[in-house]
Amino acid sequence: MKRNSFFIALILSVIIALIVIPNTSNVISLETSFLSLRINVGFLILLSAILGSLVTIFLFIALGSIFKPKKL
Repeated sequence: MKRNSFFIALILSVIIALIVIPNTSNVISLETSFLSLRINVGFLILLSAILGSLVTIFLFIALGSIFKPKKL
C-alpha cells in the first residue's frame, strides 16, 4: 500500500510539474485603486498544489490521531 501511494504521489507531482512549466510565462494582473499585482499563472498553480498537499497531510494527521486502530 505504501508503494502504491508513493507511485501515485510521484505521478501527480509530475502532472503538476507538466502543468506549471508551460504556464510560467503567462502573467495575470490584478489592479485596484490601491494595489497593482502581476502574478505568474504557473506560480499560482504551484502554490495551490503545495497548499492542497499541506491541507491533506494535516487532515490525515488529524484523522489518524482520532481514529487509531485498536490493537488485538
